Amino acid sequence: MTLYAMEQLDREHISLNEASDILGCDPQKLRDQLDLDDELPVDMRKIRFPHIKIGNRQRIMRIGFIRWVRGETLTPDLPGEEGKGN
Repeated sequence: MTLYAMEQLDREHISLNEASDILGCDPQKLRDQLDLDDELPVDMRKIRFPHIKIGNRQRIMRIGFIRWVRGETLTPDLPGEEGKGN
């Protein structure tokens, strides 16, 4: 999958396989990193695109992932950080 094809999707979430295609990595390595990051406080996480674990599946928010890949946002908005910019 290409980034352009991902932009054309009409759903809110993408799979780990779709994200790993864009990143050029193994889906299991991405899954492992997401699981590790979920155990850390938000400000210490390495993965900076929005994702959620539902049961044993990780889902990635499509628009947030696209913005992250493009470098438009590198850090999540933290409470008390409004208006400070990225």
